[in-house]
Amino acid sequence: MVAIASSLVLTAGCESVEIPPLSPDSSPGHGPGFEPSGNSTIDAYDLIVCDRIERKWHDMLDALSSLSRDYTSGKVKVKLRILPDGRITNIKIVERTVSYRQTAACVETMKTARDIPPWPAEVRKFIGRDYHDLTVTFYYQLHHR
Repeated sequence: MVAIASSLVLTAGCESVEIPPLSPDSSPGHGPGFEPSGNSTIDAYDLIVCDRIERKWHDMLDALSSLSRDYTSGKVKVKLRILPDGRITNIKIVERTVSYRQTAACVETMKTARDIPPWPAEVRKFIGRDYHDLTVTFYYQLHHR
């Protein structure tokens, strides 16, 4: 068998998101998680963002598991930009250890998460620019019954 390195580009409107080839999976987990900034005010906001994304992601997982038996354990690491009004932009897949379909579910989750709150005044003060970059890792955990 010959391994071929390739990537998939998902396109929606004017945006495209490149999905890199598979990486080896080295960290078990479940659900989305984020990389803390070290600032408790910003981290509190990021936790809210992650919670909203996780709710949407669970909806995607329900649809994914009913459509495919190609579901595997692993992760998708995503970098994204949050604007002051709560909109998510600049979605970039950094690493993935799962199928394209599972990776696409993470991208779709980001694109459809509409209930992210605007930045509170305290967060705006600490960020000091008109965007906030966040890295979120989605963990898929296969449960055997």
